[in-house]
Parts: sequence; structure tokens; C-alpha cells
Amino acid sequence: MKKEKTMNGTLLKVIALVAMTLDHIGMILYPGVNEFRVVGRLAYPIFAYMIAEGFRYTRYRWRYFSIIWVIGLVCSVIDYIARGSLYQSIFITFAISILYMLGSSYVKDQYKHMTRYQHVLWALICIVVLGLTAYICYGKPIPGFIIDYGFWGIVTPVIIYLANTKTAKFIALTVGLRILSFELGPNQIYALWALPLLALYNGERGPGFKLFFYVYYPLHLGVLYMIKQIYW
Repeated sequence: MKKEKTMNGTLLKVIALVAMTLDHIGMILYPGVNEFRVVGRLAYPIFAYMIAEGFRYTRYRWRYFSIIWVIGLVCSVIDYIARGSLYQSIFITFAISILYMLGSSYVKDQYKHMTRYQHVLWALICIVVLGLTAYICYGKPIPGFIIDYGFWGIVTPVIIYLANTKTAKFIALTVGLRILSFELGPNQIYALWALPLLALYNGERGPGFKLFFYVYYPLHLGVLYMIKQIYW
């Protein structure tokens, strides 16, 4: 008898939010306590998967991109003013992922109507865009400009979106996480523990709370930095 899948999108995002908060508590307040960072590895794979699913099912894809992009931009501006940092938050990472998905969706919809010349042209555009993204992430042409989770952090939600079955999505996510574990260090391997949680995803969006999820990221960082300034 099959086990009923019990987790909707909202519940998974709440779990990711808790993991992310613990991760940032470790990063900002307790940098010597590695356990916080280990638990925090659950956040990225859940959010990456849900970003791909959100894009697949939303009717307002450009609005979806705009919201993520604007929040990321606001976070970047605040971070630069507060700390002089050019580090780009996960919102920027996912905004670029959504841009890739928008391009992929357009090509997929128009593919049958394209000429061979257009197929070649779009293939070249994809190669150039991927190459430029990789150069920005790995070549670091702007000192201090770092995109959270880097190139594979951007690409992983895109390959999840392009996958057509649940199994293919899990393979795409696993490959992305495995590569990230080589790039970001040994702690990142614990991100694979998110897979059993995602296996319980029932495909339902769940209750709203959209505004809460969008506002929480800059809000909780601001609170943690404030606590550090006052008490640490």
C-alpha cells in the first residue's frame, strides 16, 4: 500500500525557512558552531525545487520573476549600504534562474515553428548566455561580486524545470547538489537530506503566505545583524 504524500508547497517552504534561519544564526552569531550550517543545507534544495515548480504552474511568469528580482535588488542595495558588500543574495540567484526558465519556455513553445537557422541561432544564444554566467561566477571579473550558490545554484532550478517526470526532477536536483558539494565544501553534501522531504511533496501549493515568505528573508537578516551589533 502506497504511503500518502503529506507535504504541500507551503509546509516545505516553512521547513526551508527554518533551516535557512538556523543557517544564518550560525553564520552571523555562532560561526564556530557547524551544526547550524549543516541543518541550513536543507534550505537551498527545497527552495530550488519549489522555484521550478512555482514557475511551471504560475500564470504570471513575468510577475513571478519581477517580484523575486526586486526583492533581490533591494537586499543587494541594503547589503552594500550596510556593509559595502557586493555579495548577491539567493533571490538574485533564483531571479536569474527564472530568466533562464523564461527563455527555455519561449524556445520550447516556439520550437516547432522555428526554421533550422533559428534553431542554430537560439542554440548559440544559450551557449553565450551560459558562458557569460559561468564567467561572472567563476572568473569573478568584478572584485567582491559573488552570486549566492554560484553557477550551479542558478542552473539547478532550470534543469529541474526542464525535467518532465518526478524521477527526472530528482535526478536533476541530485546532480546539481552533488556538483555544489564539490564546489562549496563538505557541508554541502548534507543538502541531499532534503530529497526524502521532497519525496513527500503532494504537488499542492498549500495556503498562501506569499508576502510573508518574500518579506521574511531581508527581515530576519536585519534582526540577526541588529542582535549582533547590540549583544555580540
